[in-house]
Amino acid sequence: MFKRKDERQVLAEVKKRKRKKIIKLRKKQGCMTEYEFIHFVHYEAMFVCFACGRPYGPWKYEPEVKPTYPESITAEYQNCYCKKRRRQKKWPIFDFNEIVTLCYCCGQEVLKSGSRWSGWFCEDCKESVVVLNTFFQRTIIPIGRHSMMHGYHLKGQDIHDKAKIENYAANVNQLFSGIHHLDKWRKRIIKENFKLFEISKDISLVDYLVWASKIPTKLVAFHKMCSFFIKPSGRDRLGHHLQKIQKVIK
Repeated sequence: MFKRKDERQVLAEVKKRKRKKIIKLRKKQGCMTEYEFIHFVHYEAMFVCFACGRPYGPWKYEPEVKPTYPESITAEYQNCYCKKRRRQKKWPIFDFNEIVTLCYCCGQEVLKSGSRWSGWFCEDCKESVVVLNTFFQRTIIPIGRHSMMHGYHLKGQDIHDKAKIENYAANVNQLFSGIHHLDKWRKRIIKENFKLFEISKDISLVDYLVWASKIPTKLVAFHKMCSFFIKPSGRDRLGHHLQKIQKVIK
């Protein structure tokens, strides 16, 4: 068993060093990405729900970024799906009340959330998912909730084109189905991670991340997720190409 206190301190120090590096970089290059911004969210008081796999608890912005946001959203409480303390008003400039989530593929990294444009995968897993979707030239696994993130949109001049409308509707319906299926996988992988930790109750988000960092490889989770998405009717075709895809992403 590792020394929990030492590892928590190491995680905090790494996060602090990354903030300094990002601030220095963005003074020259502009806005932060969501992968960078997550280091400016103080989520150390949050927990991960064993039942639904969602982070919950109080959060606030780190001091370095706090002055750039309205005082009304510098600190809030994020609910999980099954521990709603009270009905909340929508946080200002958020599309929905969620500041962080865990990667929907590996469940090993915390991600910035709260926007309809927020992605669902850490950088490593997103790369693998993009390779998969590009190989099949369609969205097998959704990368986010907005249809335009997958190239699905209907132009103004097409609103009277029945064929294009039907094609758009079919793509969006398939996307919604994929999102529903992906959420099932998200719950499953986080349950698997809890099982590896030999824990069957809610856990501190920081402790969860420390334990998750010891899981050997994210690629294993990606391969499992691919298998989870294979439907019986498409099993042979998708299964036939998985080995080629795996070689590409290694």
